[in-house]
Amino acid sequence: MTSSGDRTVRVWDARTGRREAVIVGDTDSVTAASFAPDGRSIVTSSLDGTARIYPARSLAPFGTLEAWADAEARVPLTKGQRDEFENLLRSSG
Repeated sequence: MTSSGDRTVRVWDARTGRREAVIVGDTDSVTAASFAPDGRSIVTSSLDGTARIYPARSLAPFGTLEAWADAEARVPLTKGQRDEFENLLRSSG
């Protein structure tokens, strides 16, 4: 999986190197993307100051969490924000 300054995430087949999907939904450069531990969701973070959750099967945006007011500062999530994020992940499958 690769994140990009063009506001997309690309999912690649590790065996063939073929692009399997392009995720579009972030409104600024995507700085990171990862599968959730259970593999059912993809989580992105963006310079727009949000984290987004996409179900891995449909790739349609499921939820957005405004994780920090200033993406450049990388302010850590509060416990309440972490709980909200975890609840979004659990319900996205």
